[in-house]
Amino acid sequence: MGANTFNVQSTTPSRSGAGAERAQVGTPDGAVYTASYWDYLAFQGREYHAGPAASGTVVTGQTSLATTTPTLLLRVLDGTVAIPSRLHLAQAGTIAGGAISVLIEADNADRWSSGGTAATVLPARTDNPLTQGSTLYTGATAADGYGVQLWGALLGEDVSPAEGSLAGAIRLSLREGTLPLSYLRGPASYLIFTYAATTGPSWHWGFSWFEVPKADLP
Repeated sequence: MGANTFNVQSTTPSRSGAGAERAQVGTPDGAVYTASYWDYLAFQGREYHAGPAASGTVVTGQTSLATTTPTLLLRVLDGTVAIPSRLHLAQAGTIAGGAISVLIEADNADRWSSGGTAATVLPARTDNPLTQGSTLYTGATAADGYGVQLWGALLGEDVSPAEGSLAGAIRLSLREGTLPLSYLRGPASYLIFTYAATTGPSWHWGFSWFEVPKADLP
């Protein structure tokens, strides 16, 4: 019996053999291998994990909401499509001065204005076959504006170990269906705001996103 095949549709530079037939991928014992679209993108080297420059370094939010001071800002430039896949925030360090608001916003404009620290990035596929086209910043100044709020929560301020190390944590995942799906076709931005009265919240944090070529979208 001949191998099953499928037709290659994409004509983007990173997809070779457009229009040709290609055998399905199987395991050594002959089972057909299937994976989710997200896992396939990660396999290609299209998922990127961002974090602080050094382990244990926290990021601090604000004492009030201002559209110009996001805690985290993903800047997506023209020619790139970014798809946020994971957000993790866990309270750490100095306890916030009151209840903590966490808001996620997407915008179809480049909101980065100046400054900030570019996060350290490592692809999920660590041999790094592709370089990311987006930059995640902490502490950047954003241009005033508003796209749409995708998610929001109010947390009690608490870094006590009595409730466990993940007390008061935010854990959102596209794979698990807890992070809204967004195709951020650049220029675009993804902003996370965190704030509490008097003393801004401090966080251990991590953020991930996929990237696909702009030509892959209809």
